[in-house]
Amino acid sequence: MGIFRDIGAPGLIVLILGALLIFGPKRLPELGEAIGKMIREFKKSVSGIESEADNKNVEDKKRKKSVNKLILVHKLFFAYYI
Repeated sequence: MGIFRDIGAPGLIVLILGALLIFGPKRLPELGEAIGKMIREFKKSVSGIESEADNKNVEDKKRKKSVNKLILVHKLFFAYYI
């Protein structure tokens, strides 16, 4: 809420009255609902992207671990037979 931090109570009242004058009392609840849905969808998509990134990081760690094991086995094999 970075933008709304500096508005204060009088500024918020002016914004609400301005929205009421522009959109009217009948459309204001519809507008609020539409904005709420938009914010909800945005948050859902952002969390989906974050979870995909986390899954990729987990897969990368597993891949690195298996490669490190393979390298260790390779070193042990050649150290033993050479």
